[in-house]
Amino acid sequence: MKRLATTLVMVGLVVACTNLVRAGPTNGGGGLVGDDPPLTVGGGWQSFNWSNGPYVWNNEGAFTFDVPIPTILKVTDFYVDGDRFDIYDSSTLIGTTSPPANDGDYTLDIDFAYASPKWSSGELLLAPGAHSITLYTIEIARGNLAGYAALRADPIPAPGAILLGSVGAGLVGWLRRRRTL
Repeated sequence: MKRLATTLVMVGLVVACTNLVRAGPTNGGGGLVGDDPPLTVGGGWQSFNWSNGPYVWNNEGAFTFDVPIPTILKVTDFYVDGDRFDIYDSSTLIGTTSPPANDGDYTLDIDFAYASPKWSSGELLLAPGAHSITLYTIEIARGNLAGYAALRADPIPAPGAILLGSVGAGLVGWLRRRRTL
């Protein structure tokens, strides 16, 4: 009986963890320039660039991915502050990043730039499904006709998966404490 309970707990934990990381990249096509790079959901920041701005699209084409659960898309300028973007999903405008300071500061630390109000950034909630994200540069850093920025997509775990994982971890801890595992 103890082995059956342990097995059920472990299966529950595996299911919960699988739901948290199930969102993965696919290449959906349809970009503006070049091959469309897949965006690895939950894979951290992916940089992009543009040249001869403002009023140009990112050079990489559309970042494509498919997610079965709601996902947060984060976009930030980095390197020289002053760049700002319109964000499109399958040719539909879904948001604009915040106004930048545009005072010539620079950083290569993407997390720092995202957290700072000096660099333009934005966060958007994406519904489950296929996405094709392109970025249109609407402002540029003074004296810079090219620039760098980054984006990332992070899945929002389903509340049921979090609850199941928490209950499973608590049950394993309780069973270990009772020394029955």
